[in-house]
Amino acid sequence: GMAGPSDSIIGDDAGEVIHSFLTRMPHRFSIGKGRAVFDAVMVEVDEVTGLALNIERIRRQEADR
Repeated sequence: GMAGPSDSIIGDDAGEVIHSFLTRMPHRFSIGKGRAVFDAVMVEVDEVTGLALNIERIRRQEADR
């Protein structure tokens, strides 16, 4: 799942993360921009076999401002 700004990398500003990755220089990242999102899945599991019986996608998105 994921919770945070939609235009981010793990909640951080995408441009700063990519720059740090490419230059291999440590950097303190600022919070990413964009609409807040929450993505997850809910899995129903068979208690005997441990296999997934059903997987439901959950997505919530902040309303336009």
